[in-house]
Formats: sequence, structure tokens, C-alpha cells
Amino acid sequence: MTVAALIPRKETARNEAVTFIVSGSEGDRVIEVTEPRVVQILEMLVERGSLGVTPLDLPGVRVAASVFKLRMDYAIPIETITERHGGRYAGTFGRYVIRADVRPADREAA
Repeated sequence: MTVAALIPRKETARNEAVTFIVSGSEGDRVIEVTEPRVVQILEMLVERGSLGVTPLDLPGVRVAASVFKLRMDYAIPIETITERHGGRYAGTFGRYVIRADVRPADREAA
């Protein structure tokens, strides 16, 4: 069972914005993420914290594409940690770790 199966995916209508608050040295800013897959990856990054997210957690999902969008479109700092793996097809993969305090805006009301 993959980690993705353990984390419930928030059901969002196509292009329905999900609001997050990003805290940084310049204060808080609000972002609205409209793509369901990008929302899913951002939520996983926030929930997993320093453990990060790898493509191995979500087989078949283009994790790097969502991370790229979060970096470029929303200016969220996400670090890529390159890790080696062995086996028959030894190589490397990226572990993505969020480096900002991000929280869903709906938690503000709680």
C-alpha cells in the first residue's frame, strides 16, 4: 500500500480554488490553488513535513510537475534532496521537502 492510499485526497471540483496561507519573513500571504493534483501534492508536503514526498509515494503521478508549479506559480520554497537507490536499476530519485509554513485557510477559523 502506498502513502497516497493512506492520505485521503480532498475532493475538489475542476478549477475550484483551495485557499492556503503561506507564512514567511515578509508576513503571511494567501494563495489559491485551482488544480486538484497540485492541491493534493501541496497537502501531502505540508502533512509529511521533513519526511517529504517522493515519486515512489505516488506511482504514476507526475510529482515533479506539481512541485514545479508550486515553485514557479506560487513561489513556495520546496527543496529537492537527491537520494540514491540500489537494485537492478540503481540510480537516484528526488525527495521534495517544503521549506515554508503553509496551512489551509479553513483551519484559520478553527
